[in-house]
Amino acid sequence: MYGKSQVCLGNIQRHSAWQFYPLEDLPDVAWRVPDIASINGDQNITVYTAVNLDLYISANPLGFLEGAWQPGDTLGSLGIDIVDGTVAGLQGIQWSVSPFVFDPDESGPGWVPSGGAGDYLNSASFGYELGILAEHTIPEPGSYHLVSCGLIAILLARHVKRWRAHSKGKRLVLDIGNSGV
Repeated sequence: MYGKSQVCLGNIQRHSAWQFYPLEDLPDVAWRVPDIASINGDQNITVYTAVNLDLYISANPLGFLEGAWQPGDTLGSLGIDIVDGTVAGLQGIQWSVSPFVFDPDESGPGWVPSGGAGDYLNSASFGYELGILAEHTIPEPGSYHLVSCGLIAILLARHVKRWRAHSKGKRLVLDIGNSGV
């Protein structure tokens, strides 16, 4: 029986205080985020993940083990330990047993567990085996641009089509009005 997971992603950067920035500002590289939850525990237990995409993508875009993981793997089989919410050598991602909230305080990490520092996940004392349920492969920022351009083109085409239909009706009315002169 699988537990639940919740993943929060954001392009947050610290320039005095933490702030959110557009996803389009991220580097244009492929990246993967593991979705971790208990795989043999209470299905009502949720593992929360917070990802600072700016740091994550620039430091380790494929996650731990340079991407040598897949859904269905357990952290134990991969030799991965989460200690105080982090994996050694992995930057920009944290895990907790309470939901993350954004904290703009420049001295903090940007995301913090709502239940406090004691809620950072520790895999050794969690009580259930942790595994990767899925992976989040977020579209590259360049894809957002392409999708946006496509949507704009569709909307523009619909607008032009409506304008032409509306204009034809007006010309027809004018032609009828002028034919009686």
